[in-house]
Amino acid sequence: MPEVYIDSLTLENFGPFYGEHTFNFGPLDDRCGILIGGKNGAGKTHILRALYLAVVGETGVHDLKKVEPASEATRFVFERSLNRHAQAEGQDTVRLQVTISQRDEKGGGSRKAVLARETRHRPNSPPVWHSYADRFDGSGRIEDEKHLERLRDALLPRHLARFFFFDAERGQNFSLGQQDIVEGISRILGLWSYGELETDLRQLIQNKIPRVFNASEGHEAAKKLAELSGRIVTAEGQLTALREESSSVNLELHEAQSELAEVEERLKSLGAVDPEELQQAQETRAKLAETKARLETELTAAWEQAMPVALLGDYRRQLNDDLVREEKRREWENSKATVEPKIPQLKRDVFEDVPIEYRLADDAYAFYTDRLEKALHRLFHPPPEGMAESVFMTDRNDRSAQIRVRLTTATNPLHGIAELCAQVESVDANLREMDTRIRQLKQDAAAMALGVELHQKRGQLTTQCDHLEKQRDDLTQQIQTLESDLKELKREETNQTALANKARQGQTLIALAARYREAATEIRARAADQLRRKISEHVGDLWEEITER
Repeated sequence: MPEVYIDSLTLENFGPFYGEHTFNFGPLDDRCGILIGGKNGAGKTHILRALYLAVVGETGVHDLKKVEPASEATRFVFERSLNRHAQAEGQDTVRLQVTISQRDEKGGGSRKAVLARETRHRPNSPPVWHSYADRFDGSGRIEDEKHLERLRDALLPRHLARFFFFDAERGQNFSLGQQDIVEGISRILGLWSYGELETDLRQLIQNKIPRVFNASEGHEAAKKLAELSGRIVTAEGQLTALREESSSVNLELHEAQSELAEVEERLKSLGAVDPEELQQAQETRAKLAETKARLETELTAAWEQAMPVALLGDYRRQLNDDLVREEKRREWENSKATVEPKIPQLKRDVFEDVPIEYRLADDAYAFYTDRLEKALHRLFHPPPEGMAESVFMTDRNDRSAQIRVRLTTATNPLHGIAELCAQVESVDANLREMDTRIRQLKQDAAAMALGVELHQKRGQLTTQCDHLEKQRDDLTQQIQTLESDLKELKREETNQTALANKARQGQTLIALAARYREAATEIRARAADQLRRKISEHVGDLWEEITER
């Protein structure tokens, strides 16, 4: 059975130890027990604390706080464990290093490791730990905390460190539970590896394998895979049916197109009249006739109104001015003819049949009547300026106004009239051509009847072809959609198959790990029985030696 040795301990700036101090704990007479003596305050307890902290690490601080209050040891505050002299010099790091070796005297091999703990103290914050280990097998430095714990437990488990490190001078008490003692002995005897194997296998079964392989979803993956397979079979059946239907529609479409081509060929060879063509020709002729009538109306208006006015040229303004002067002359003459016959009546109404007291003398009467008559005649004499000397173009002002409106209205130039004439001639030529075409279409009655029949058949075949093409396009679109869905389903099936296989593999691994765990349990039980028998034999031998003494 391998034995554990603490070869050396190195302290730097820990407690009363200023600077670096190394203690060599080589075995004496092949004994592993180490006795440390010294005066009070020399640092014996600090060496034990340093050993425990170097082996256990940061968690050892909490263990010391639980153990030391029940003993007579000096109160230990880890936050103040930095050497005061070193702290005054500005240093802030405590280093603890222990060398542990495990040797088997019966040739079972040995191993050696160095555990180092560095603690940096900060004024207003908790200390910061940094741990590492060096093995002498050339595997390099270990800084991962979990690997450090495994290496430490392989050499000296944490819960057994207090069993070996205690202050005999102060009578430091230590309390280990029954389970701790049993577990520690099992570790020392090598049975702990089977327990850890069982724990690792149990974690593998409960956590790691289900998380990595999704083993817990194996049944769901199988159900989903079966559902996807059913949907794929259904989709493939629907796709086959659609393809057969599309092939049938294509065949019908090909037959209809062939028959339509034959009808078209017969129409070309017979020269049959197309009713739609005749109707279109008649509609075109009606539009041309309507256009011709409109153009002739515009041309007539141009010849009767715009042409004469345009030919006047600059005389249009002069004629307009003459008409205005005639209108003034006519208005003056009409006003004069209206007022002058009423002058005698006005004189009688003013000067005759008046009361006696207001009656004028004969000479005054003659004076005022003559003055009134002259005043009334001066309303029209002299005549107003800008008036014509006589009226000879129109006899009424309303006709004169109509003529002036025509004169002031904008008219198309002569080239516009020429364009209208050209358009009329072009439309007339097209109309004559269309009349000829219609007469030709209506000449052969038998060809007309045959053309009607063939064109009806062509229309039916065209409608049938359009319907079949639309049906074919719909089927093609459905086939493309279904193929896309089928491709997606197959992709999901592939992924789900991989998940199901992975889950099935996980279930297989879980079953295999369970068998391994059962085997480890059985092996540990058998090993424990054998060790108990050996221990009983060894204890019996010891009792015999004691009895003989």
